Amino acid sequence: MEHIERADVVLAGSTCLQGSYTGLFKHFLDFVDAGALVGTPVLLVAGVELQWNG
Repeated sequence: MEHIERADVVLAGSTCLQGSYTGLFKHFLDFVDAGALVGTPVLLVAGVELQWNG
């Protein structure tokens, strides 16, 4: 986690399941110190599968 907390930029992504992020992504976020990313650009990316009936 030290590498993430000292990074210049953080890109974090997760799939979405039932309208929310996964438990694994939440577990990852729980390990990051609450103030470690203050002032650090963070981009959160979410992937959603869409099903078209047509």
